Amino acid sequence: MDGSDAPAAAAKVSLLMLGQQAILDALLCLAHLTAGIVMEDVFNAFAVAAFFEFVVFAIFEMRYLLLVWKARRANSLDPWAAQRELSVLYARFYGVLLAGVFLGYQLHLWLKYLIFPMYAFWVPQIVYCARHDVRQPLRPAYVIGITLTRLALPLYLFGCPHNLLGWQPRPGVCLALCICMAVQVAVLMVQTRWGPRCFIPKRFLPAKYDYHRRAPARPLEAPDQARGPRDIETGDAGVECVICMNPLDVERTSARMVTPCNHFFHPDCLNRWMDVKMECPTCRQLLPPT
Repeated sequence: MDGSDAPAAAAKVSLLMLGQQAILDALLCLAHLTAGIVMEDVFNAFAVAAFFEFVVFAIFEMRYLLLVWKARRANSLDPWAAQRELSVLYARFYGVLLAGVFLGYQLHLWLKYLIFPMYAFWVPQIVYCARHDVRQPLRPAYVIGITLTRLALPLYLFGCPHNLLGWQPRPGVCLALCICMAVQVAVLMVQTRWGPRCFIPKRFLPAKYDYHRRAPARPLEAPDQARGPRDIETGDAGVECVICMNPLDVERTSARMVTPCNHFFHPDCLNRWMDVKMECPTCRQLLPPT
């Protein structure tokens, strides 16, 4: 949550990914509580596990879900419409949770197959970043840590020959699940390193705004003139980065970024700015994704 507390960063997180993980934790909470009631010898241990899973799902994950939802609604001015959408969000979440409880009870014998769609929770984030062409907002440490901790329980149930439920070990399920999770994590890391659409052929990609395009074909004004009121109103670019107030070389395309409103900035400055808000620092015009 600390890595995506800014609205622009939180808006890049998939609501479906967060919802799927929250529902998975809620189901595990109910499963531990039920197993603890049935097996009285391990009730204390299972009750503690259920309590911590409840805290994770009801406090942290739901808070994160609400943070991302608010970031998506940052420009909304209608509080009643926002309240209705929030009610629908909660209704869908708990509706899916109840459906998951029912299906889990009815199809518990098929758990070795159901676990694969349940543990495909990184797929919505991969698809969201590729579809909207936004940089991967999740930190590698978070992705790897969540993946390893969530793999512990199914690997114990399907891999340990002396597990509490008395299930027969299924090494094939363990191997397939590890491969499935490893592929998801690898795709997330590739998106972080080379971009969200790096695995899609260029001929299938839509046109994308180039922040390193050539400068407008006009003579540059003197700095004193470029910083006048006309700069904000007309979008004419100056020769200083208004974020750090240092001069920049507008002739070298690799040393500056230019917005659609023709304002120039250092690449590092503008990238850090867009992690907070997707609007031009000079004229507040909305910016396309990088």
